[in-house]
Amino acid sequence: MKPLRLLALLLPVLIGLGALVYAGTGTLFFVSLAKAVQDDEREGGSRSLTKLGVLRSGELREISGIARSSIYPKSFWCHNDSGHPPKLYLVRQDGHVLAECEIIGARNADWEDISSFEYGGVPYLAIGDIGDNRRRRDNIAVYLIREPDLELKSDERIQFKTKLLNKVLLQYEDGPRDCEAMGVVGTTGELLLIEKRQQDRTSQKPGVYRLDLRPWLSGKLDRKKGGATELRRIAEFPIRNVTGMAFSKDSQKIIARDYLAAHLITLQPGKNWVTQLKRFDPKLVALPLERQGEAICFDSTGTAVITTSEFQGQPIWQVTLEDGSEQRDRPRRK
Repeated sequence: MKPLRLLALLLPVLIGLGALVYAGTGTLFFVSLAKAVQDDEREGGSRSLTKLGVLRSGELREISGIARSSIYPKSFWCHNDSGHPPKLYLVRQDGHVLAECEIIGARNADWEDISSFEYGGVPYLAIGDIGDNRRRRDNIAVYLIREPDLELKSDERIQFKTKLLNKVLLQYEDGPRDCEAMGVVGTTGELLLIEKRQQDRTSQKPGVYRLDLRPWLSGKLDRKKGGATELRRIAEFPIRNVTGMAFSKDSQKIIARDYLAAHLITLQPGKNWVTQLKRFDPKLVALPLERQGEAICFDSTGTAVITTSEFQGQPIWQVTLEDGSEQRDRPRRK
C-alpha cells in the first residue's frame, strides 16, 4: 500500500484516538501536531489571526496566565506555572521582556491565571494560585498587588521586587476543585473562577464560583475569621477543560478557553454576571493551534484576544473577534 494512502486511512483513526484522550484526561494528543504546524504559515490562514511576536526568554517556558497591562500600551503581564519563583514578567507584544517582578510574601504552589483590572481608578493585578490537579488542596490563594508604575528602558530588562498588597485564602463550599481560570470584574470587584473539569463518569458540569474581592483591595489583611473564605458556587459552565479566562476592560465580556478553542460571553442589558452565567450560550472563537494553550486575555479595546502557550519560544497570537459575535440567552427548557 502506498504511504500516502496508508496515511489517509490512519489519520482519522489517530485524530479520533486523540479526541478521546483529550476528552477523557485533558492531556493533549495534539502537542506533536501543533509543534509541526505552529509556524509562520498560520499567519496567512485567517484574516482574524495575527502573530505579534515570539517569547524567546528562557525563563518563560511554562506560561499559564497572561493579562493586559492597564499602564503600559501593547504589553502584558504573564507568569509561569508551578515549580517556578513567584515572579511576574512584563512582556511587550513582540515578545521582548520589559521587566521582571518578584512578589515579596507570595509563593508559587500552582499559579494558573492572572487578571488585570481597575477598581476605583486604581490598577490591580490578581494572581491565581488555584491549580489542584488531584483535588487535594484544602485552601487555594489569590495574591493581590497594585500594578507597578515603572520607568521602563526599551532595550534593558528591569528587575525589581514589589510588596504583596494582600493574600486572599480561599476554599470551595463543595470541596476541593481543580481550577485554571480566574477573572475579576473591574466594575464591581467580583472574583470569578471556572472549574477545570474533565470528562468523567459523573454528569456534573464545571462550576462557576464567586467572591466579593473588595474587602481585600484596601490592603488591610482580613484576620477576623482566622482561616479561608468560602467561594460560593453560583452557576454551571457548559465547557469542560477550561484552562484560562479574562474579562474585557469594560467588564462587558468574558473569554474562556480550553486547549483548542475559546468561548465568548457578552453581558446582556439589564443583567449582572451572576444572573448572566446562570443562562447563556457562549459564542465559539477559533484559536491558533498551540502546543498547550492555557493563557488568554483581551486587548485594551476588547475587540481582540491575546493567547500564548506553554513551552519555550512560543508565539504570541492576536485573534480579532468577528462582528456580531455576541451570544443570545439560552432558551428556557419547558
